[in-house]
Amino acid sequence: MAEPILEVKDLRTYFYTEAGIVKAVNGVNFRLEKGQSLGVVGESGSGKSITALSVMGLIKPPGKVVSGEILLQGQNLLKKSRKELEKIRGNDIAMIFQDPMTSLNPVLRVGEQIAEAVVLHRKVKRKEGWNVALEMLKKVGIPEAEDRIRRFPHEMSGGMRQRVMIAIALSCNPKVLIADEPTTALDVTIQAQILDLIRLLQKDFETATIMITHDLGVVAEVCKNVMVMYAGQPVEYSDVTTVLEQPKHPYTWGLLSSLPKLNASEKQRLTPIDGMPPDLGNLPEGCAFAPRCPHKKPVCERQEPAGKWLNPGHFVRCHLYEA
Repeated sequence: MAEPILEVKDLRTYFYTEAGIVKAVNGVNFRLEKGQSLGVVGESGSGKSITALSVMGLIKPPGKVVSGEILLQGQNLLKKSRKELEKIRGNDIAMIFQDPMTSLNPVLRVGEQIAEAVVLHRKVKRKEGWNVALEMLKKVGIPEAEDRIRRFPHEMSGGMRQRVMIAIALSCNPKVLIADEPTTALDVTIQAQILDLIRLLQKDFETATIMITHDLGVVAEVCKNVMVMYAGQPVEYSDVTTVLEQPKHPYTWGLLSSLPKLNASEKQRLTPIDGMPPDLGNLPEGCAFAPRCPHKKPVCERQEPAGKWLNPGHFVRCHLYEA
């Protein structure tokens, strides 16, 4: 097995509020090798984005990474100082955020924003940073890049702004790229273009990629492996084909049943997952999914499942598979 670029071990991120402790991420493990892609899937509140922000070192009070390891090429990022992390972010590990309109600086031209990242991390002169910015805009498929490099974010469409965000993230050729719901605010046609772009650039740059999404269809398009999260924990992990064709966890079954199917009849209704995700500040005693699970057993409501590797590449956290 190749050495991982990124390895996360037993990551736990809690938020300390007046109402109590919110266990937003509660025991996350995964590894990512060079050029690999991992999809992290789940409903809102499952811990997907907090996992990403924890890896980036962007958790702010009242949140805190309370335990675990985040190893980037063997170096534990949790032991780095704020100054050291600032050098690593954008250079070795970068993130594409969900809403480019709030992530881009509205008073800086897009070319300046890309060049700024290049100058900061590559330690080059402004002219070279500008040249890299122009090259990156062309690579992410922005037409008439020589003109648009001088545009402000509000002068560009949503799809164009997301391409600019991708250009910024990849401008320093990071080893790891995290994309947090990068297509959520875009129409279907532009979504497909952005996913094609991420897949192509991932191949060209050989960047290890984490795709955060609620959409298993997106994961099927661009990812090799998938981690399904529920209530701050991974409940299933395997390669995409296995999870889509041989899912084991009842929550994964529910996610797949709620997706529209091309061959379905007009009268065939989608099957939603009953109930609501739990309050992460007041989790049930046993399995967090038990209150919504149609397959629960008595043990599910009194004891949290430990999780089991069904084979070397397929992990599931469910009492149905525990002896």
